[in-house]
Amino acid sequence: MDKKTIEEIIEHAKQEYPKEACGILVKKKNCIEIYKMKNISENPTNCYLTDPEEQFALFKKLEEENNEIFAIYHSHTHIDAYPSARDIELAFYPNALHIIISLKNFQRPEIRMFKIYYNSEKLTKEDVLNLEVFKKLKVEEVKNA
Repeated sequence: MDKKTIEEIIEHAKQEYPKEACGILVKKKNCIEIYKMKNISENPTNCYLTDPEEQFALFKKLEEENNEIFAIYHSHTHIDAYPSARDIELAFYPNALHIIISLKNFQRPEIRMFKIYYNSEKLTKEDVLNLEVFKKLKVEEVKNA
């Protein structure tokens, strides 16, 4: 992923603050295209929920154009850039990277990428922060994607 893409999704996160930003990165032939999604969560400062109609329209377009999701991104406004229990629970796309931008320090955002494999176990926030649980759930931090 190039520096410009990273800068654009960080800027999107900052623009949406204090709400969590969310979006999808689509892999096209020679580039990655950013689709900023609307966060319709009832509690947008603590979690995100993409608009299902907007998401369906994008998925339909991807299928028609024979493109695929490269990554799903969202921001955390006041916690570190690690998947929350809810992020893991709702990780329905095992082939996509999951990118999390933390704005805990707004002037110096932190960004991390993860591969999250869907798991139906219910976890607590404390469990997610435990590296052994990450390994058990097959949540892997991805470097240099």
